[in-house]
Amino acid sequence: MITGFDDYQQRHKVFSKPIIEPGLEAIKTVLAALGNPHHQLRVIHVAGTNGKGTTVAYTSALCRAHQLKTGVFMSPAIVDVHDQIQCDGQAITREAMDEIFIQLKPFSNQLTEFELLTVVALLYFVAQKVDVAIVEAGLGGLEDATNVVLPVVSIITSIALEHTQFLGNTLASIAYHKGGIIKQAPVVVGRVPEEAHVVLRALAQDVPYYQIGEQIFVTAASYKFKTTTLTNLTRQLKGTHQADNMALALTAFLQLGIPLQAERAKQAIANTTLPARFEEIVPNVFFDGAHNEASARELVTTLQTYYPATKVTFVVGILKDKAIADVLRVLEQVSDTFYFVSFANERAATAQDVLQMSRAKVKQETTAIRDTIMAKRDGITVVTGSLYLLAQLREIILCQTDAQ
Repeated sequence: MITGFDDYQQRHKVFSKPIIEPGLEAIKTVLAALGNPHHQLRVIHVAGTNGKGTTVAYTSALCRAHQLKTGVFMSPAIVDVHDQIQCDGQAITREAMDEIFIQLKPFSNQLTEFELLTVVALLYFVAQKVDVAIVEAGLGGLEDATNVVLPVVSIITSIALEHTQFLGNTLASIAYHKGGIIKQAPVVVGRVPEEAHVVLRALAQDVPYYQIGEQIFVTAASYKFKTTTLTNLTRQLKGTHQADNMALALTAFLQLGIPLQAERAKQAIANTTLPARFEEIVPNVFFDGAHNEASARELVTTLQTYYPATKVTFVVGILKDKAIADVLRVLEQVSDTFYFVSFANERAATAQDVLQMSRAKVKQETTAIRDTIMAKRDGITVVTGSLYLLAQLREIILCQTDAQ
């Protein structure tokens, strides 16, 4: 369930259908009845296992720094449905959402919840007359609701095993689904395994294909692509993987045909932040959205880089359809102290179930989540496992901290 979306559905009597059916025919039919508004948009389409959110954030910052009116559609919500749809960094208003739902009254029970939200986003971007819309795929790519768009550039951030029940249990199969967003437009690709690269390259054989390490070169503080070189770059988002996401965003921006202004680009990159990406939400407490083995490895690398001699305590809540044991094995490389929590999501694993998979020396369930997170202890506390968990905790932690 998308937080806050049900309120609009109930008030406007525009309901989503409960059964998820493969394919794009339903959303294409509705969009056609609305005059195919998405055909008016200049879209940057982003798919991948990890790194989509930060790549979207960097791309949005670059576009806005160059005076482009920029729409963003991303998942999941940080607070509620409004922050999933943005224009120039501002969440869609309740008034704008209401106006769009009025248009959607004839289409009740025709779309899934995410398809309905996708249509809302596309209509909003058209109404706002955005210069560019950055659209993040929800699940996979090939049959994702967002794949109705006709992008001017596609980005594939990474390929790793996740959602195998939907996308297949091989890297090649997952690459095929993620690569489904490739159209007749340039493709920008992150560091992917060779098995995935072969599939993506075949899907993009008729279009320009740019990959980190091949045509795109990046370090912690520099970027080079063709004749464009940037040096002395600084970032607030920590981790070597965030340099890659920055490079993907820069390369995608260059495909728009707009001259890159170096100082504006540097400032945009330096100022980019994103909730729950190794975010220090209060002193010595970090939120990170690692939820699969690959992103857990990135988190561990970041901890080893920035806090090599610091005690780490993990607070973990995770969805039951994730490779939980694999995630724990990675996190246990840098900590032997874990607290496990349950949270309000129909897909969430119980704290007890996750605890039983843990091999940590010190481990326990807790229902006093805020007290556990905020407890004074040596070292740092990292809350991780699910962006849905972090979204629920974020406002609780920040609001109560502000009130003290």
